[in-house]
Amino acid sequence: MTAADDDYDVAVSFAGEHREYVEAVVRAAKALGLRVFYDRDMTNELWGKNFLTAFRKVYSSATRYFVPFISVEYFSKPYPRDEFSYAMLRAVERGDDYILPFLMDDAEIPPELLHPHIGYLRAADHTPRQLAERLRIKVDQARAAGQTPQTMGRLVQDALQVDPTFPADIPDFTNRVDEIEASRQHASTARPVIVFHGMGGVGKSKLAIHLAHGFGKGRSDRLVYLNMRGHQREPIDPVDAVDVLLSRLDIVPEGKPQLKFDQWHVAAARTKAILLLDNVETADQAEPLIPNSGSTLVLITCRSLIGLDAAKFVHVREFDDHAAASMVGGIVSVAESVVTEVAEVLLRTAQDAAVADGDIPALARFSLTLADLLGNRGESAEAIQVLESALTHDMTAGDRSGLLASRGARLRELDDHAHAISTLEEAVALAREWGEDRHTAWTLNYLGLAYEMGGRQDDALRVEGEAQRIYEGLDDAGGVTWVIGYRSRTLESLGRYDEVEHSLLEALEAIRRRPQPALGAEAWVAHRLCEFFQATEQHAKLANSARDLLGVANAMDNNILREQARGFLEHVMPGDGLAEPR
Repeated sequence: MTAADDDYDVAVSFAGEHREYVEAVVRAAKALGLRVFYDRDMTNELWGKNFLTAFRKVYSSATRYFVPFISVEYFSKPYPRDEFSYAMLRAVERGDDYILPFLMDDAEIPPELLHPHIGYLRAADHTPRQLAERLRIKVDQARAAGQTPQTMGRLVQDALQVDPTFPADIPDFTNRVDEIEASRQHASTARPVIVFHGMGGVGKSKLAIHLAHGFGKGRSDRLVYLNMRGHQREPIDPVDAVDVLLSRLDIVPEGKPQLKFDQWHVAAARTKAILLLDNVETADQAEPLIPNSGSTLVLITCRSLIGLDAAKFVHVREFDDHAAASMVGGIVSVAESVVTEVAEVLLRTAQDAAVADGDIPALARFSLTLADLLGNRGESAEAIQVLESALTHDMTAGDRSGLLASRGARLRELDDHAHAISTLEEAVALAREWGEDRHTAWTLNYLGLAYEMGGRQDDALRVEGEAQRIYEGLDDAGGVTWVIGYRSRTLESLGRYDEVEHSLLEALEAIRRRPQPALGAEAWVAHRLCEFFQATEQHAKLANSARDLLGVANAMDNNILREQARGFLEHVMPGDGLAEPR
């Protein structure tokens, strides 16, 4: 949201002791034509609604400036403190100028909340009218300059000029340690060119995109991307490609093709850039675009080896099954962030190509991804059809087990517990036949959940215990905590509350004793403890666990977890009414 789109010019935050002064400021500011967010103006709009959620939205995303009237009482009260914390989220994003602190007395702002060099005003020096006039001047200056405090994303884009078509990096990038290390070594050479080659669907583009973003943080002023469409009906001709590349550097192409190539080589030599040519078919398609001097790093993806002098060739091999499962998760997370209909078309096309090539492992991977996409869209029945179609092909025990496990999970979503259980039991048998322990444990955990939802709690505890032992043998903290989370729900459904609390606390302590941090696992268990203490109305324990979760969220710099932790704290916060939340 830009400043022009903000609902308010100013949002005020204060402790109730200073309402009289703040209300006078609000009246004066409104008289000067400012749009002011003030809680008592919203009483009717928020009647019957969660006012805390609405306030958070304003302070974090719907106002040009946030004005906290800071006093001794301000940070000792839950609501002003909550408002300030949400304003800080936007301040980090938009810059110092977003928070305009106003001190009501001799209160000090904790330095961990606001930098000590941030300027502020004092009530002792300003009448309410004078402060309103200052706010009017501040807003007018911003409007005249066409200015909102810039978003952090914009600042970063200005510093590192990213081609707007350059794909976003994929979080939770998995494996490829050898390929990454080989690429890093070659990237430091003169005129580095790295070619990633391998069969379709193994993740060449994903690897190149991830490396481009990583290299760009330390060595590049520009990231430039072009899909050469080498394996489509109409590949990009180098003559057309050079026009696009010049425009990406804000250069107008001139004259005949050779003049354009000369323009490109001169510009690339002067620019500290990373160029990614994706989906190249032949050397002839890429070679004219490789700068003949300068330090531009060139990354190329292709299916087969192409003849390029002085290039470093990195063979991107097919994932093993566990790594493939991780990659599937990454693909799904990206698919969910784009228009899902487009993602569905692409995945169905990839399925057809895999069948035509006789590449059944790739078919299994794409089918799992498509099923997850459809399931996340609430189309479980359609997802089951996709999986059943893939299962008609001959495949390895590992691939079949993975497809069956996904089918069982979708049947469970449709409350068809009997068929879900029988399908997952078959998946577990195949996983054991395959002999991959981590996959076996993963499938057992899904079976345990199906047992629990189907009313077979004793069977659920049995297979969850087996899965936990396997993960412990693998020293997989994430797997252990995942199982414990599900196991705790089974125990809770049996009313064995002491065992729930004991198992979760024991898991949390075990995670914290690990020599290497496992923040994701710690967050999972802390969140599960919060859920349990909230359900059993153990408020003191809920408050402690919520603070633990908030600490982990801060360590991970994870805003979603912060929001969840604050939600749990809100549950035990005194005072639910709108009348006087301060």
